[in-house]
Amino acid sequence: MQGLKIDARDQDQLKVMLESTIEKSLGIQIKTKAVKKLGPKTYLIELTSIEDKIKIMKNKSKLKEYTEEKVYINDDMTKEEREIQEKIRRKAKEERMKGKTVKIGFQKLVVEGEQWRWSREKEKWNREGREVERKRETPGKMPKN
Repeated sequence: MQGLKIDARDQDQLKVMLESTIEKSLGIQIKTKAVKKLGPKTYLIELTSIEDKIKIMKNKSKLKEYTEEKVYINDDMTKEEREIQEKIRRKAKEERMKGKTVKIGFQKLVVEGEQWRWSREKEKWNREGREVERKRETPGKMPKN
């Protein structure tokens, strides 16, 4: 979780405050195994079940209604996964500027109903299971149909 400043004296208080914030903002109850403060407004939350994670990820858009601060909940990703998500966000922005409908998912991009994934091994965009060559001079650019 990023963007929310919580003043807690210790880990137990931080755990209670984060659980309470999630319950109030998302309307769901969760159980945390552990929490860790990574920065002034960044927290790593370890949950007791995958079901709790799924509930949080499905409801995280409700955070916009809860606070005026920009608060984000993201998956804990490796450096490579973060780099791929950055490519996806960049491409999504380009496609939106062209007036297209775009949705971003974990390691995927949906443009006008077509799903695309970036293959880091082959440095190609894959569309619905098909590999599509990309031009080397325009990194991260999807080819035209």
